[in-house]
Amino acid sequence: MSPYLRDVGTGFRNGVNFASSGSTARNSSFIFDGSSSGGLFSLSIQVDQFRVFHKQALKMYQLKKDTAGRLPAPEDFPRGVYIIETGNNDYNWLHLDQNDEALISSVLEHIEHAIQTLYLDGARTIVVFDIFPRGCYPDQMSRTNGPDDRTEDGCYLPAMKVIETHNAGLREMVGRLNDQLPGANVIVFSLFDMFMSAIRNPLKFGLKYTHKSCCGYGGGEYNFDLYIKCSEERIIDGELRKANVCENRSEYMMWDAIHPTDAFTFHIAQAFLHGRHMEPPFFIKEMCWLQL
Repeated sequence: MSPYLRDVGTGFRNGVNFASSGSTARNSSFIFDGSSSGGLFSLSIQVDQFRVFHKQALKMYQLKKDTAGRLPAPEDFPRGVYIIETGNNDYNWLHLDQNDEALISSVLEHIEHAIQTLYLDGARTIVVFDIFPRGCYPDQMSRTNGPDDRTEDGCYLPAMKVIETHNAGLREMVGRLNDQLPGANVIVFSLFDMFMSAIRNPLKFGLKYTHKSCCGYGGGEYNFDLYIKCSEERIIDGELRKANVCENRSEYMMWDAIHPTDAFTFHIAQAFLHGRHMEPPFFIKEMCWLQL
């Protein structure tokens, strides 16, 4: 799907992408210590952009403009599938060591408000992603305070507690919204379960390395260095050192410290399209006229 801001000569007949890289669920453009951008558009801004787009599309059809054929028809909006994947960037380095209930509540409140706003604007089927097990990623697994900070899967326990609390709250919230909003079908697609399944059964996904970065520096168990990240280089002790890329990328779950490889992303897409890791059960094929 084409991005919303690429509106010149673009067809939106089959959907629109409002995503903004690095964005947060909360209404903030900054994370970490306030000096690092957390994305251009937060979730609420993306929802506002959708509302503007919806209004403009309906107007084009009402005026019978020639360009209306490039836009979703009025009847497409209530029968469409709305996808929300957000929250990961709200849980940053400063908070992964503490189960900050206020932060988690704020993130969930913003997601809930987005779902309610979309519903009031006509959306009925909304799929919201939970958050992946960040404690199992190379950047977090390279941290350690002792043997008691690991899960049975070897993941960084403090980070896992934060994410698990968020995901539990998300499920509770989705259940409540399905009860409160007539005709709503809000579904959780579990990235967390998807990643944990691969970590525990890597061969099932054709993987050999689940905790090690394909692109990184330092080798070892995680191939991660905080000061020499993927695509970066640095002079240390008078020697130029730079991150390298692995040869067999399809054997890795993680591309760098925080992003999955194309190979594993393919499995995520297949799970989504075929209704796996959905709660309650949801099969997008039943709503889609495209052959998947």
